[in-house]
Amino acid sequence: MFLPFLVLVFFAGPVITAKVPVCTGLRYTGTFVSCETGKEFYSYGFDLSVSINPNNSTFPNKLRITNYENWSSDPDIIYPGAPIIFPTKGVSIQCSTINETCLLDFPNGSTQMLYPLMVNESLGYPQSNAAIFINNGNVFDAYYGGLLDPILGDRLGWNDRKFFTCFF
Repeated sequence: MFLPFLVLVFFAGPVITAKVPVCTGLRYTGTFVSCETGKEFYSYGFDLSVSINPNNSTFPNKLRITNYENWSSDPDIIYPGAPIIFPTKGVSIQCSTINETCLLDFPNGSTQMLYPLMVNESLGYPQSNAAIFINNGNVFDAYYGGLLDPILGDRLGWNDRKFFTCFF
């Protein structure tokens, strides 16, 4: 009577595990296109990497924004209006400069980057299509809660394509 129980425990003991790659960085790119002409008038790109900050339980993630670049069809009237913003939980966390490396403390939670853009002396805050969830130094897809696989390079970046008519 006790023998089947012991055999079951013996065979159920070993567990097979696999290490899943976890994303810790992204490449953001964005293009703004005029609805009237269908032509690009502004584009941007930057790298976002995330690491864990074990000394800060409120903001346990360190965001690092590097390799910032942008292009404008007319830099005199179309240009960044302010540094990029990562809103989360009612707080807007913002870089202090536009073109330099930026380090931000960030809580666990989701965000959709805002890109302040000045066009014809009007400031807009277009929101990225990329929704990410940052948790203890890792980046996840905030729409579906899935992992972003670093081995499959096509899931490691978002290309936002924005259409604007209000500025022209």
